[in-house]
Amino acid sequence: MSGGIWISEAEAVSVMSLPESIEALRDGLRQEAAGRASNMVKTHATWANGSTLHAIGAVFEGLGIVGTKTWAHTAGGAMPLLILIDANNGSVLAIIEAFALGQMRTGGISGLATDLMSRENATRMAMIGAGKQSITQVAAVAAVRKLERVTVWSPTPANREALAAKVEASLGIEAVATQAC
Repeated sequence: MSGGIWISEAEAVSVMSLPESIEALRDGLRQEAAGRASNMVKTHATWANGSTLHAIGAVFEGLGIVGTKTWAHTAGGAMPLLILIDANNGSVLAIIEAFALGQMRTGGISGLATDLMSRENATRMAMIGAGKQSITQVAAVAAVRKLERVTVWSPTPANREALAAKVEASLGIEAVATQAC
């Protein structure tokens, strides 16, 4: 990686901002709508007991940088890597450990969708599912709406209780775990 830099997960997290990521997603979608950006079709391969290798990417015309994210999802875990490449000479500019970055992008698109499609005075949210991406989803919605209450449902009681507790502890929003969906 001659001249390129490696950015660790901790370094990436230290400079990440959910509101800024929501605005970056908004800009990226505008660029795509205007024909100045395009996404690579996601591809993947499977092996062993359901392990998968993934690749996605994007090109923004005129920026001089293209990017691809790749990861192997295995029973032992995953560590996605975002690779930024010079669009003019193909050299690697940076490799970024991107687990948290991917969570922020996934949550951020929910925040953007909420900003575009929900009432501006919406104060309640229902979170269906309590998986590893769920807290970021709630945080992203809270970044664009003043949430007063989040209702959490998951088929697993322990998961919905844990997410409700995490929402209250980390976001300061009343959260209620519910059995009914």
